[in-house]
Amino acid sequence: MLAGFVDRISHGEVAGWAGNKDRPDEAVDISIFVEGYKRAQLVCDLARPDLKQSGQWGDGRHGFRFRFPAPLAREATHRVSVRFTATGRALNEGEVVLSADGTTPVPLRNRTEADEMLALPTPCTPPDTFRLFPFYDRSYGLSDLLARLDFSSQQARHIRYAVFGALRAADGRDEFANSTYAPRDHLNQCLMSAAFQQEILTLLLHAFPEKRRLLFVHIPKCAGSDLSHHLMTRYPSIDQRMMDEKWTSKDALFATLRDLVPALPLFDSIFARGHIRLSWYLERGLARPIDRLFTIMRHPVEIAVSQANYVMMRMAQDLEIGKTSLDTQQWLVHLGLDEIPQWPLADLAEHVCHKTLRTREIVIANPLCHWLGGGDAATVLERLATSGAEVTETSRYNRWLRETWGIESATRLNESRKFISQGALNREELDYLNGISAEDAKLFETVQQRLAALGTNSLTGAQLLPAKG
Repeated sequence: MLAGFVDRISHGEVAGWAGNKDRPDEAVDISIFVEGYKRAQLVCDLARPDLKQSGQWGDGRHGFRFRFPAPLAREATHRVSVRFTATGRALNEGEVVLSADGTTPVPLRNRTEADEMLALPTPCTPPDTFRLFPFYDRSYGLSDLLARLDFSSQQARHIRYAVFGALRAADGRDEFANSTYAPRDHLNQCLMSAAFQQEILTLLLHAFPEKRRLLFVHIPKCAGSDLSHHLMTRYPSIDQRMMDEKWTSKDALFATLRDLVPALPLFDSIFARGHIRLSWYLERGLARPIDRLFTIMRHPVEIAVSQANYVMMRMAQDLEIGKTSLDTQQWLVHLGLDEIPQWPLADLAEHVCHKTLRTREIVIANPLCHWLGGGDAATVLERLATSGAEVTETSRYNRWLRETWGIESATRLNESRKFISQGALNREELDYLNGISAEDAKLFETVQQRLAALGTNSLTGAQLLPAKG
């Protein structure tokens, strides 16, 4: 039976001992994790006179000591875990939260609870891996979940396939190649990798190919937040922001999968939402003939004005709560501001809105073409038609919502507060916006004309192409 104790965890080092009571002369391995990421794998073979004197641990060479190459930052908190490499279980005193004030032990499952917990099958395929997440407990983390798996002869290629499947995505450099191979830690490394998070939507959809895919191309400021709000209450869904570690922590990602995966057997469809370009879906082969690919358009000048109003609305909200959001931080950089100016609201709105309209990193040129692919209206229309995408526009949105999805609603969630209107723009600003959105204007006008000619609330396939003759 494995036993061990962590004597010390500090910002600079970890030290303690570990051994096997049934084989007291044999050295065992331990793994050290910080925030779920493996930092070291050590053979516990340092001399410990106290263990030798006990008469229970052979020659007593079961100690370990690890110095972090760079000390952990004292201004941040760190969850540090020391676990037996063979079983994944934590050593006594081996799970702590480290801060500038010292260490706080993290409550562990006691041995009786752990022994009575249902052992989980080791995953062999991506669906197997996703089906582990309903057992994820945020209080104990990923390592505790993986400790319930029984690893035996799994090789590195088996672990990679169980996570990435046919994508064969890289799982990072093996920093522990000189250590005894530990499939449990390798699985941890794959699940904690940037590649797993960046491809989570693709991996999930490929893992459950029997589910119809509802693939939404959410063009900003085109009623997409409202549509997503309605559909995510009707279908299991995954948000594009789950793929970005700046927006979603690993713990939040795993917790989302914990809640999502059990719902999948109850539904025939999965809804993909967020700001995802049409080309992203197409390049990954995610839009199959049996799936539904759709988007909502709006006149490009209206999009620009709404975007400027949205930026100002978010800044006003941040001022009110006294905290600057990640979105606002990025906008401030593009606007050349260090912080939100403490000006009267009317003056701030005048400055921010009009400056935003001319800031190309925020109000981009031809946003419809950008999100739908292709540099001109004709190319976009051809791509929409050949991909089988369904298109509507904001003035028909509520009717389309009722007709297509059976949703009666007059809401417009996340609608921007109107600090400025299109009528308030001067001629120079209008000329500028029309100039940077000329192809979008052609695209939008064509879609409107086809909708009017056919008397429908949406267009699909060949309906998108202008009538010949």
